[in-house]
Amino acid sequence: MTESIYPFTEDFDVTPSVQADFDKNGYIIVRSLLDSEEVKLLKDALESDEGIIRYAFGRDDGEGGRSRMVLWNQPGNDITGVMARCEKVAGTMEKLLGGEVYHYHTKLMMKDARTGGAFVWHQDYGYWYENGCIFPDMGTVFIALDQATQENGCLKVIPGSTGLVELITCALETRWGLMWNVLQRSRSFSPWCMLSWSRVTRCFSTVTCSTAASRTTATSGAGPSWWRTTGPPTTRS
Repeated sequence: MTESIYPFTEDFDVTPSVQADFDKNGYIIVRSLLDSEEVKLLKDALESDEGIIRYAFGRDDGEGGRSRMVLWNQPGNDITGVMARCEKVAGTMEKLLGGEVYHYHTKLMMKDARTGGAFVWHQDYGYWYENGCIFPDMGTVFIALDQATQENGCLKVIPGSTGLVELITCALETRWGLMWNVLQRSRSFSPWCMLSWSRVTRCFSTVTCSTAASRTTATSGAGPSWWRTTGPPTTRS
């Protein structure tokens, strides 16, 4: 799929065509949104943070694999907070969602080489609704910190699945059978799409997604999630 993919330049903006792709497919890919130096600083900070190890928790995928993650709600003054609040991240999401946004949480997902488990099919809003977010005016920026390939479990999406209300309302752990039936039916209108990318690529998304288990190298990804609001202005760097 060649649509929804854009290179980042100094004059990058959410043009009508960018917005149309986002509204149609539920995501856009922006290549080189962060440069290699910025990604290295971000990855070095995360790998040296003792809190990442202390608060990380694992999740079994039901097929013998296990992935780890850690999340936080308050964007701090370190590089992860600056990244979440910067104009090219938060500002772009504001334009895509059509209004003021606030930081909901940032999550770091980690898969060990060959043993890192899959993240099964889900829509993030299915969880967010349970946490009090009653409107689906939300989105996530996925940042690949390592090379993401099909072999090590890159992101898999269903373009256009934002409108699958049945997925939004079902709880993943208790109604997986229902979700899988809906996912299979979704193939009749939209093929599942594998998103392989380098470390400097970013995905702005509201779409249904999953990742496979890692069969080769380790991989990790992080990203802030945003909720559109009419409340006080959000401070951005």
